[in-house]
Amino acid sequence: MISQNLVELLRYWEKRRPYFNLVVLLIITIGWMVRSDVPNTRTSTETLVSAGIWIVGSNLCYCAGWGIELLFIYYFKRKKTSKSMWLSKDNRQIMFWLGLLVTIIWTFINIPFILGF
Repeated sequence: MISQNLVELLRYWEKRRPYFNLVVLLIITIGWMVRSDVPNTRTSTETLVSAGIWIVGSNLCYCAGWGIELLFIYYFKRKKTSKSMWLSKDNRQIMFWLGLLVTIIWTFINIPFILGF
């Protein structure tokens, strides 16, 4: 049986995944628009495949958010309760926004690689 904490944890992270994907797609689109005057060596199909691979990779890294939280809950739980003493809802939000900021910066830096400029 899945504990209520795990269900709450997964619900929190998965509810925000569409926003995360939208931001990653928006950054790729903005990077493409900003750099569209640079000669491109790839076809449009190769560019779409490359962007798709980047989005899939970003989603795999997104899973690290709730994965890290699961590890904290498992290794740093209080003796009397199963709740984590480290991660609260506020800390989850900090982890989400910090991860999103790192993803935005990392994606924008790698736009030439993603789009083949």
